[in-house]
Amino acid sequence: MRLGAAILSAATLLVGCGGGGGGSGGGSSAPPVPTFTIGGTITGLTGSGLVLQLNGNGNLPVNPNATGFTFNTQLAAGATYTASVLIQPNTPSQTCVVTSGSGNVTSVNIANISVTCTTNSFTIGGTVSGLTGTGLVLQNKGGNNLAIGASTFTFSTAILSGVTYAVTVLTQPTSPTQNCTVVNGSGTVGAGNVTNVGVNCKVTFTIGSLADPLATQQWHLKSLGLGSGQKAFSDTEGVAGMDINVEPVYSTFGFTGNGVIAAVVDTGMEIAHEDLATNVVPGGSWNFASATNGRSTIDPTNDATSGDHGTSVAGLIAMARNSVGGIGVAPST
Repeated sequence: MRLGAAILSAATLLVGCGGGGGGSGGGSSAPPVPTFTIGGTITGLTGSGLVLQLNGNGNLPVNPNATGFTFNTQLAAGATYTASVLIQPNTPSQTCVVTSGSGNVTSVNIANISVTCTTNSFTIGGTVSGLTGTGLVLQNKGGNNLAIGASTFTFSTAILSGVTYAVTVLTQPTSPTQNCTVVNGSGTVGAGNVTNVGVNCKVTFTIGSLADPLATQQWHLKSLGLGSGQKAFSDTEGVAGMDINVEPVYSTFGFTGNGVIAAVVDTGMEIAHEDLATNVVPGGSWNFASATNGRSTIDPTNDATSGDHGTSVAGLIAMARNSVGGIGVAPST
């Protein structure tokens, strides 16, 4: 029995030690190389469209109002990294700057990159047309008063992108009195200077203020009524308000027919008449009746002392504002 037990123990030991024969054929793989994330903080971001890059690729879009970021690509210890801005944000327009954006990866995640964003500011300006008076003053949003003396203007205070602007007239020009109106005067600042604000100025006047000695007697333009002394070479005054109500067009809007061309087809018109000459289109007339009376064919003035009905009609339309006679319904300047 002792011999049998000894043999069994020896056999067990042999089985337990069996299959040795060296370790060269194990087949086990090397452990993976550890990688680390690259990221940091963001301050001041309000615009949309910001895109960051890591080592010139791996584009990372960043949402508005984000306060931090982490690139999707991870790097191994010892690798170099450079974070940069590929696309700056807009709406509002901003400029973002990266600090502590480059270095070498150690054995921990990189989280100290800083992206700081500031909102860009742009100027507000435009053009002025028709200004002949002095004293025009513009405002932007009720402030930043700007005296205008040229055909272009720019307010001194720049406006942040995304903020509204509103250009208005604070003081209308005088000497001569004008009415200036603003077009394209309001909106929201985008990603560039605003240069399309327009200010259009027109001369304004009242009929009673004119130097033309007969203007106040022209009841068809403005009828003053009984007791006014406006007899217009008749025995009595007319009825107040029985007119074409044209004065508000002059005094409020400054419309005087500038740029309008009217044709008069009639018997005779003195194109050199002292109250018409400045408003006659040069070379724009024609004498259909005669070309052999010693006058140019473009001068329709009648030779006779009668028959200049066209002069009267033209005068009702376009007698100039001066110190002669009255005015036409469209006296222009």
